[in-house]
Amino acid sequence: MRVLFLYGLCVRFLYFCLVLYFSPRLPSSGNRRCLYAICYMFNILWFFCVFCCVCFLNHLLFIVEGGGFIDLPGVKYFSRFFLNA
Repeated sequence: MRVLFLYGLCVRFLYFCLVLYFSPRLPSSGNRRCLYAICYMFNILWFFCVFCCVCFLNHLLFIVEGGGFIDLPGVKYFSRFFLNA
């Protein structure tokens, strides 16, 4: 999850820089704020989709009640492997 957190921070920083430096420079223009809000909402939506996919796969494949260690990249779950077939 650290990788997703760092990825999210990098994407938000990149969007912030793009919005500040590449949007119209008119003083009365609200385009900068609108574009930043749209990009920020898109990023939150992406995180929500990834969260739903991870929860779905976790519910489908694993029961976190005991069994053995499953080593994921940097994270260890103590769980029992279970496949709904």
